[in-house]
This record gives sequence, C-alpha cells and structure tokens, in this order.
Amino acid sequence: MAWIRKIEVECGPKGGTGVKINNLRISFDVEKTDQPEPNTAKIQIYNLSKDTHDKIATAGNHCTVSAGYADEVSAAIVFGDVSSGTRKKSGNDYVTELEVLDGRISVMKSYVSASYEKDTELKTIAQDMIDAIGLPVEGMDLIPGGEMYEGGYAFQGIAAQSLEDVLWKARLTYTIQNEMIYILDGEQPVKN
Repeated sequence: MAWIRKIEVECGPKGGTGVKINNLRISFDVEKTDQPEPNTAKIQIYNLSKDTHDKIATAGNHCTVSAGYADEVSAAIVFGDVSSGTRKKSGNDYVTELEVLDGRISVMKSYVSASYEKDTELKTIAQDMIDAIGLPVEGMDLIPGGEMYEGGYAFQGIAAQSLEDVLWKARLTYTIQNEMIYILDGEQPVKN
C-alpha cells in the first residue's frame, strides 16, 4: 500500500561516507526553476543529536533527499551542497535546518581566466566553460555550429557567468538540475 511515507536524508563529504537519517521527523521545501541560479532546498530535521548535527551541517557537505512510500522504491528529489546549517530549540524539539544549493560547489570553484583569438567558435568556448564547472551536460547539440566570436572573447571570473553570456549570444539559456547542466532553447522544458 502506498500510504506510509518515507523520507531519507544522506549528508556528508562529497565522495565520502555520509550520515543517513530516517525514522525522524523531516520536512523540506524545494524550489526548482529553469534559471541559471542554483535550485534551493531548505531541510528541517527534528531531534538530531548534537554530534550528528555537527557532522552534517558543515558547509560544503553533499546532501541527498529521497522520498517515497515504505513499500515502494524511493526517488532522490534533491541533490546539492550544504551552504549553511543551523540548530535551534523549538518548544521541546531541536531542529537542524540545512540550506542546500544544487551544484553550488562545482559552480563556485569554476574560476577561469581565459582569452580566445578572433573567429573562435561559440561552441568551443561553451564547452570550455562547462568543462571548468565539471558537471555533466545535456543539450550541447542545441548550440549552433559555425557561430563565431569574430573579435575574439576574453573572460575572467566564475565559468557559469561566462557560460550564461556565451549561450545568450546563441539565444539559449541553461539550468542546473540535480547536478547536471541542461542547455535550453526558449520555452523548451528540462528533460526528466
């Protein structure tokens, strides 16, 4: 019967061993958009021990929230990086609140200083910026071949901003969903 809800949060160093939390009261609010800014999630976990709170509420930890029903396979609905974690007393409960941003660490560590000679193809620059961000990508085929930066191109800063600028020239945008870059054409929805 699909009526007993199940929520699990796993949080810890990316690529390391995380702490799995279930069988506690967990609530979450997820905001997903098709914009380049990271999707956000606020996760509240009730009555974690102080030790467990300290392990998971560290900025930079990787966090996954899975939800479903007890007799079915749960689906991961949020992937992201902890940007902040707090613990406060609310009545008789201690509440750990995590703010999680989708792809935040990959975007923030993607500082580049690059210059390209005249007649560099737009697709080449876009691929270099995606490589600097380090997330998988879908939709590269939407970037038109043969479109050039006739006067060359130079950029210094976070690669995600350059990617936004370069895609705008081709009338495209991008979004990061569950740690994957999706290049979008106008009103096209993100593939699930």
